[in-house]
Amino acid sequence: MVDKLMHRDFVEIGRLGQSYTREQILTALECPQSETEASDFALAMIADGMAFTHV
Repeated sequence: MVDKLMHRDFVEIGRLGQSYTREQILTALECPQSETEASDFALAMIADGMAFTHV
C-alpha cells in the first residue's frame, strides 16, 4: 500500500545527507525489521498537509 502513497519521483534524504530512491525504500520495507523508536524530534508544518521533522 505504501507504494500507492509515494510519488514515483519520491526521494528521502537521510540524517547524514545520503539519499534513498522510492524503489530502495520499498525494497527495505519488504524485509523483516526489528522495532524502531524515534524520540526527541520536532515537527514543523511547512505547507498544508506537509510536515518537516528535525532534531
